[in-house]
Amino acid sequence: NLFWISILESRWGYDYIQTRDIDASPTQTMYSDGLGGYYGWGENPINLGDKPLNLHGTYDGQFHTIDNLYINRPDQDVVALFGRDAEIQNLGLTNVNITGKRYVAGLVAQNYGEITNCFVTGSVTGETYVGGICGLSNGHYIEKCFSIAEISGETYVGGICGKAMGLIRNCYSKGKVSGKGSVGGIAGHNGSNDSSP
Repeated sequence: NLFWISILESRWGYDYIQTRDIDASPTQTMYSDGLGGYYGWGENPINLGDKPLNLHGTYDGQFHTIDNLYINRPDQDVVALFGRDAEIQNLGLTNVNITGKRYVAGLVAQNYGEITNCFVTGSVTGETYVGGICGLSNGHYIEKCFSIAEISGETYVGGICGKAMGLIRNCYSKGKVSGKGSVGGIAGHNGSNDSSP
């Protein structure tokens, strides 16, 4: 399970497959004050262990879902199911409720890998670099993904990706996207010369 992967750094370089749907609703009641929830895998310390988790392998959801993931960390950066680095495929996140500050997303906060055949529903809220699939995609690609999540932030806010520096292909977004600057249905800002909706 996700807890087992997160607690030991020696497990972060492996490839994983998801063999069934996961009910993540216990993340909604991890803290009595409503803060916290599952932190995700990223640069900052997580509540499930004493070191940050950057998954360097792959995660294949095998077309399963993770439902009701809750993260409420409005003052922290790099907030999502995965923090950064991982290659993710064939995974659905349903009914997410995620709040962070910068680099906030349903699936991957900072994409330095490849994301294919994934989707997100629910709501994602942050300040800058906020997206349904990823907050920032830095030179790698997102393909065959969609978001039906409601995405809200201030700048660099997008249905798929807040700021895309890599390829986005065969993706779509049907959720409401709102912000003050650099806001888009697919990407709030696209710095790549090669993208398509």
